[in-house]
Amino acid sequence: MINWAPALFFITLVIVATGRTSQSHAIDITDFEENGYFAGLVDPSPEDKALLSPWKMAYYKDHNNDGKFTISEAWEWIKDTFFFPGYTVVWLLWGTVAGVFFEITPHSFQGGISGTLSMFAWGLAWLIAAVIFSD
Repeated sequence: MINWAPALFFITLVIVATGRTSQSHAIDITDFEENGYFAGLVDPSPEDKALLSPWKMAYYKDHNNDGKFTISEAWEWIKDTFFFPGYTVVWLLWGTVAGVFFEITPHSFQGGISGTLSMFAWGLAWLIAAVIFSD
């Protein structure tokens, strides 16, 4: 039986290392900086939370803002699929007491917190799949 764990771990590291940056994202988050969200001083409004929902962020078609839907967005979709669990947890914590304590801000969508949460979530998913489908 082939042990796929080292290969999957390497692929996970590559995806985390090449994580998204604000330049590659279609949503401009500079407005959030001006309103004090990054300092944790202001609770996000429902409209702001809806704008940065993981579903809108993760599956936006035109990631490179060229106005076209092309194959160049494929790598971004792969990264978004990987980061989706982290986006969801960060989005749920943003603006809560726990989110303020852990300093969750809109920058956390693109940072190490989201990557770490996603890595553990996908690792757990692979582990569960391995246990279920083992002989």
